[in-house]
Amino acid sequence: MEIPSGLTMNSLIWLTSPRPDDEGWTARIIEDVETTCRANGVPFQVYTVPSRALLEDAFDKIADAARRGCRPLLHIDMHGSIEHGLEIAGSKEFMSWPALAGKLRGINMATGNNTCVIAASCFAFNAIKQVSITQASPFFMLVAPEDKATVGFLEAKTAAFYAELFSTQDIMQTIANHLTPTMKTFHCERMFMIGLTRYILRYCVGKGGAERKENLLTDSVAVAKPQTQGDMRALRKSIKNAIKPDQALVDKFAAVFLAGKRCGFTIDDVMKQVEAAQALNK
Repeated sequence: MEIPSGLTMNSLIWLTSPRPDDEGWTARIIEDVETTCRANGVPFQVYTVPSRALLEDAFDKIADAARRGCRPLLHIDMHGSIEHGLEIAGSKEFMSWPALAGKLRGINMATGNNTCVIAASCFAFNAIKQVSITQASPFFMLVAPEDKATVGFLEAKTAAFYAELFSTQDIMQTIANHLTPTMKTFHCERMFMIGLTRYILRYCVGKGGAERKENLLTDSVAVAKPQTQGDMRALRKSIKNAIKPDQALVDKFAAVFLAGKRCGFTIDDVMKQVEAAQALNK
């Protein structure tokens, strides 16, 4: 299934760890989604995980499958805590948001940055706090609540969301129709643009850029020991050119953060965002 956002999906994998009083409504949602998958020819697999060790094992098995060509849409159906992360109800354990991001990063790298995660867990949008443009993104896309999601919302929206997604293959519009505003959407390329803009504002232009140039100059003088004013001017020019934002900067970080996906914007697009941010701060 080709999704216009750039996502390719060939299965739906459901990870769940219900509390005893959740089992009824959880089973109803899974049954409805499984019926929808069957009707649309989408392979569907459920991992019911009673312990953290088995949750970690499930993620490892999904990563192994991804290396063999599986391109899953992951649905996480578990309770969440803002402080502790995902709740594994059977063992009363938690998987922290950083630990979750680490497991998802392994899967996303195995898929070449082609993993969409629907996390129907309270506070699961906290997982984006583990995102840095110096590491591979943990997901191509994350859809999750920043706060709480009620049982009523999940019962009303989950099966309908998948029915429309499989019918239209338009994930962005389907999210807008069924999950917004209770659940927010992280898109790796959008976050990459934000991250690069912040990096350039902090290290390449303005006061931050000037401080970085002076620090580099101090270090370089200690090593190169320029003998003349001409040597010093050449050194300053070299440092200025070295920190000037260019397409190589985008390509360098994209190779890491986008984990195989082509970047859809250029340094010119980033600099427009930088200029807009500078104008707002004047």
